[in-house]
Amino acid sequence: RKKKLPFMPSVIGLITSPTGAVLQDILHRLQDRMPTPVLLWPVAVQGAMAAGQISKALEGFNHLPPSLWPK
Repeated sequence: RKKKLPFMPSVIGLITSPTGAVLQDILHRLQDRMPTPVLLWPVAVQGAMAAGQISKALEGFNHLPPSLWPK
């Protein structure tokens, strides 16, 4: 069953390349508009390995214990 999303998230998880400009853009916008802790799961975003890494990152976030979330 789907859970309702909170009005303001307490943590945001990002799955992206740690070296891309997109990451810096997202972090900058979040800091300006909604300062929230961010968890980064670094993956390849292009190439043959990208799809598998992104899929595993989604599974990883879904199984991440709450004790590891920033407070």
